[in-house]
Amino acid sequence: MVDRIVFVSVSNSFIFCLIEVLHHLMASGKYASDIRKAGYTIPSDGAIRLDGVIYPLEIEGELHLKISPPKKDAKDFQLFFIIQINEKQTHVAYILDKNLNLIDSSYSQQNGNGKREIVSISQAEEDYLLRSVQSEIDDFMKKMYQTLYG
Repeated sequence: MVDRIVFVSVSNSFIFCLIEVLHHLMASGKYASDIRKAGYTIPSDGAIRLDGVIYPLEIEGELHLKISPPKKDAKDFQLFFIIQINEKQTHVAYILDKNLNLIDSSYSQQNGNGKREIVSISQAEEDYLLRSVQSEIDDFMKKMYQTLYG
């Protein structure tokens, strides 16, 4: 798969990959107003100042993704969302690389005792969810580029 080149600076001298852009956007409150202007949900300015980062960044699309801020020089990042599987609320955690390839996934549901237990889903379901996640993140990056540079 070809790297997803997301942002190119005006001078074309710097090219940033997805994780670098996410880190840059979420590492402080500097871009909070731009993220909100683009229509995304993030914590209040006070919470951002307290935490030192934007956490979580919510993309309220089909899956309502909650993205954790990647660390500087990270090779991956985490995101979370909740879906219905077999009429049960299912908590999903993904770890993705810079190309939005799935590194790891976890699916859990509450059992009859109220405790979360790991469940599995079919490969076809996971592929569908991954494509949806990739699409929502691509749309986010395009919208942020438009907001910042458009």
